[in-house]
Amino acid sequence: MNFKPIIASLALVSGLLLCNFSHAQSKEETEKWILEKAGYNSLGLSYEFSDADLIIKIETPYIAGGGLTKRTVPLKNITSISYSHTDTYLSYFLNCANEDECVYQVVTDGDDKFESEKRHKRALFEIYQKLDAAFVPRMTKALLHLIKLNGGEAKLVPNAVKKEAF
Repeated sequence: MNFKPIIASLALVSGLLLCNFSHAQSKEETEKWILEKAGYNSLGLSYEFSDADLIIKIETPYIAGGGLTKRTVPLKNITSISYSHTDTYLSYFLNCANEDECVYQVVTDGDDKFESEKRHKRALFEIYQKLDAAFVPRMTKALLHLIKLNGGEAKLVPNAVKKEAF
């Protein structure tokens, strides 16, 4: 029996598999790209990643009393993503199956003193800038990939837009 064609086929399949794995972005590369693209936001909105969590920070201006709202979202608990895109913003709705497993929000005042805490079933990941339509699938892919890299499994679902009466 001639084993050369079988060995050549196995080598080809192995090579293709290795190529697929080597081109996937790492967790660090994906986080860096997402933060770079979402980096410019007005209104005191910023993002960071810590371990397997997305941290959303919203700073209240000093003139309005100051303070910080910090929302922590375990990426592995996000089960679905939907989005809304206009000329001025891109908003992702990061949804969890269970409210207790999703967004933990802590609010502090201007002196960094605790004010309140709350849990939410959904978080918003927003980018306030003009983005072309080709950007949306790239960011969607990056978010889904990052969730998977953190042990989760999310799917993209259409954003349900409520019909207005008039």
